[in-house]
Amino acid sequence: MWRFGEGAAMDGGDVKQKPAGNMTVGPVAPMLARLTTPMVIGVLATMGYGVAETWLVAQLGSDPLSASSFTFPITMAMISLAIGLSAGTSSVVARALGAGEAAGVLVIDGMILTAALGVAAALLLEIAAGPIFRAMGAPERLLPVILGYLHIWFAAVVLFMVAIVGLSAGRAAGDARFQGLAMLVTAGLNACLAAAAMFGVLGLPGIGLRGAAVANGLAWAALLVVTLWRLRHLGLLQDGLPGPARFVASARRVLRVGLPAAGTNTIIPVSAAILTGILSTYGTAAVAGAGVAGYQAQIS
Repeated sequence: MWRFGEGAAMDGGDVKQKPAGNMTVGPVAPMLARLTTPMVIGVLATMGYGVAETWLVAQLGSDPLSASSFTFPITMAMISLAIGLSAGTSSVVARALGAGEAAGVLVIDGMILTAALGVAAALLLEIAAGPIFRAMGAPERLLPVILGYLHIWFAAVVLFMVAIVGLSAGRAAGDARFQGLAMLVTAGLNACLAAAAMFGVLGLPGIGLRGAAVANGLAWAALLVVTLWRLRHLGLLQDGLPGPARFVASARRVLRVGLPAAGTNTIIPVSAAILTGILSTYGTAAVAGAGVAGYQAQIS
């Protein structure tokens, strides 16, 4: 039987669990501070990157900035799904660790579930993107820019979703410091890569707004690699692929929390789509201005 602070092997061949700390004893306030402070830093860094990306896109002109702002409801819908699945995974992992169950199987199953749902959602939104943006009032001249950006971003965001779910599983074991540090470093890396990809570097030409999506993909790929390494270090990854019965059982546990959380977060992209449609009646400059005012800083 595994207990916090012990490294005993789990029944059924699960890897050893090595949580970052015992969260079942001691004062609550210091524990909350230890878990919260790194996340505050990470979130602020991510928002800071959002501001930096908006500034970089603005250097390309009003049309790219407007195109970027039009994408907010779609990108936020994917982020909302990631938030919900990360909440569900961290919840079941924390409960499993507290009960002495094998958490490694839940972590890997949660990440596989996230990858599958992320790919499915990205494909659906990719197919529906044109009609959605036309309904939001996007002019035809911006559609190639918007869709060119999203073609790359949809492929990249699945990496981000899986990484965030993995980091949330680590936080459920008390490893919040690593998640905060990973978010901080990823934001800095993303900003550097975005500037290089958008405007060119070392004699290579920039690719404009699409460069921001390429930078996202590279930064999120690095984030996923270090997340998998950290989870392996903590003993929170189960070797091998799950069987159908086990995966279905794990998916139900994750979705029981994750779907309501994701559903709640969809209020933001739905309201943003409505607001963007209203703003588009005043011209693309108004949509671009709304992007500068806060859309990108909220979710990038």
